[in-house]
Amino acid sequence: MARHRAGYSGELLSEKLTVKLTESERDEAAKKAAGAGIPLSTYARMRLTGGQVPKAVIGRDPRALRELANEIARVGNNLNQLAKIANQTGRIEQGKSLEAVRDKVADALSRVIEL
Repeated sequence: MARHRAGYSGELLSEKLTVKLTESERDEAAKKAAGAGIPLSTYARMRLTGGQVPKAVIGRDPRALRELANEIARVGNNLNQLAKIANQTGRIEQGKSLEAVRDKVADALSRVIEL
C-alpha cells in the first residue's frame, strides 16, 4: 500500500469498496486514468467522491516537449534582447523583429495548447 508523506495527518485510506463493471467499462476507466496520469483506483475514488480529476494529457512525448520548451526559451531570449535595446535607446526600431518574435510566440503557444 502506498504511504503518505512524513507528517501527513489526514484520513488514511482504510476502507474498501468493490464495484462490478463490464470489461468495456473497466477498459474505458483505465484509459481515462492512464490519460490523466493516475492509477485506476485513484481515478475511481476521485470520480466517486466528486474530486477533481486531472485533465488528460494527450501525446506526452518527452522529446517533443523538450524541443518545444527549448524553442520557447529561444523566443524568450530574442524577446529579452529586443526589450533591452528598446529600454537602452528609448525607441523600438526593430518593429519587424518584434512582429517576427510575436508570431513565433503565437505559434509556440498554439502548439502547447494542442498538447
